[in-house]
Amino acid sequence: EEPPNTTPIGQLSASPNTQGLPNSSAIARQIQTIQQQLKGIKRALNPREQRTASQIRTFLSKATNALQAGDLDGANTLTVKARVLLSELQ
Repeated sequence: EEPPNTTPIGQLSASPNTQGLPNSSAIARQIQTIQQQLKGIKRALNPREQRTASQIRTFLSKATNALQAGDLDGANTLTVKARVLLSELQ
């Protein structure tokens, strides 16, 4: 007997599930907003806060790269992480 074309867990697909994610322009706007808010912090940051700011910049850079590669899920996740870290600085 031939095995069925589907696995017991269903049909597998390599396409990403982007349902419920913001679109690329919304993510790009979020990245830009976070960058502006980070630049808007005018007080001196202590060493721990400087590391946090650096990590935010890294997340935003990686989010931009993911967005350019069409990885909405990755870009959105990195943007959310950057936003959470930014809230710690504000």
